[in-house]
Amino acid sequence: MNVFGQKLAAHGLSLRRASLDALQINVGRKCNQACRHCHVNAAPWRTEMMDRETAHRIGDWIRANRPPTVDLTAGAPELSEFFQYFVETARHVGACVVDRNNLTILTGPGFEAAPVCGASPSGNHRLPALLCRQERQPVAR
Repeated sequence: MNVFGQKLAAHGLSLRRASLDALQINVGRKCNQACRHCHVNAAPWRTEMMDRETAHRIGDWIRANRPPTVDLTAGAPELSEFFQYFVETARHVGACVVDRNNLTILTGPGFEAAPVCGASPSGNHRLPALLCRQERQPVAR
């Protein structure tokens, strides 16, 4: 047993995996913006994007395992050539689709009718990643 496991056991604790609630897929680092706060350092000049083989392996996994939620993220997930593929695959198995985006992508040509609607009755959601213009994040009380 490793040190962490020993510490848990010494306190009468165990760590067990729960069931899968959501599959989060980061499709790449390309974005229509370059924000200093971005945790993946996404930007318009970034080229690191998911390849076809990986996307289809993930699609196969979604069909086989039927996760309740498929959460799409990236710099701007809509810039992935596989965005629509993931949305359609997830919807086909009845998964809720979450699109984490910066909302400004929706004003660009070809993205006005992106296929995920905010808080829709279908269980699909668009979660905006907005800037915090404060020097410090507010402290939760």
